[in-house]
Amino acid sequence: GDLFISDNSVLSDMTALSSMNTLKGSITIFSNPMLASLSGLDSLSYIPGGLSVQKNDTLNSFDGLERLDSIGVYMTISSNKSLKNISALSSLKKINGDLFISENDSLSDCTGLCNLLNSSGVSGVIGIGGNIGDCLNNSVVLPICLALPTESVNYLPLKVSPNPVKTTLLIEIPANEPVLFVKMFALSGKSIPLGLLDHNRIDVSGIASGMYFLIVQTKTATFHQKIVVE
Repeated sequence: GDLFISDNSVLSDMTALSSMNTLKGSITIFSNPMLASLSGLDSLSYIPGGLSVQKNDTLNSFDGLERLDSIGVYMTISSNKSLKNISALSSLKKINGDLFISENDSLSDCTGLCNLLNSSGVSGVIGIGGNIGDCLNNSVVLPICLALPTESVNYLPLKVSPNPVKTTLLIEIPANEPVLFVKMFALSGKSIPLGLLDHNRIDVSGIASGMYFLIVQTKTATFHQKIVVE
């Protein structure tokens, strides 16, 4: 079933749960004013439901979730006043649903999510906003992640032309790099449907004007480029 941990005025960590290594539902951690650490959840690698961490005023990191690899439904991190970074989530590779990170007054570093974001690991909506610094919103976080090397992906710049583009975009990749998939994302994090790649050309004539991130995955590398559709 689901695990709810809420409104506990003395709880400071999760060590009482250190023997828990499996879960059948979701985890909700809500309004625990003295909770400073998630240590005790160290054995969890998969949450079949969702993970919601909200309104825990003294929680400053997600240390304790270093082994978390995938989440079945959603992840929400919101209104944790002292949360400064989420680097412990760097092993997270898949969320089969939405990701929301919002209104965390001290959260200035979201690079712990870059493995997840750069591998297109979120199948639903990506909503990042109301934080500070390099974790301010989608428009700040996504380019930072694309520019960072990660453990799981070898990143190379992608040559495209023309850029800005109105109708047809030509991508230039080495001939010995067979393409596995091509994805495009708006600054909001929304995935933009694309037609089939035809001789390294992509038809963007039906896409609204704006700035987008293009990701091309081959067998050995991930190529990326920011493009402007006019």
